[in-house]
Amino acid sequence: MRTFLIIVSFFLTSSQCNAQKLDGEWKGLFFDRYTNESYPIKLYFVSDSWDTYKVYSYSKGKDRNGNDTTIVCKVFYKVIWKDSICLEEAKVLLPKKADEACLQKMFLKIKKRESGLILEGTWKIASKKCNDDSGTISLTKQ
Repeated sequence: MRTFLIIVSFFLTSSQCNAQKLDGEWKGLFFDRYTNESYPIKLYFVSDSWDTYKVYSYSKGKDRNGNDTTIVCKVFYKVIWKDSICLEEAKVLLPKKADEACLQKMFLKIKKRESGLILEGTWKIASKKCNDDSGTISLTKQ
């Protein structure tokens, strides 16, 4: 019984440590296989409790007038495994008059490097109204 409690305590502590490390701003690039180009993206994680977050994404886009703007989205957060998360852009928050956005679903692995934590993985389009697009994504904590 004592061994069981030690193992459970270890897993709870390690998952809590991983969760807390995501707080804050992450900057990176997503590579689009359709256009063969990379685009900047920023994610912001706000701790909601010890094991979940409110997440927001910031990426370049166009408003309804065709002007360049920053698109801000609310993002759903889900832990897949202790070192893997799924993020899905759910709703455009800003600008209010944005074009229909091609929302992304991201599958990210939390990796430790000498320089700190990184998020790496793949993304695909979550909206059925958009092209079936996908690519890779990499972000570093700021």
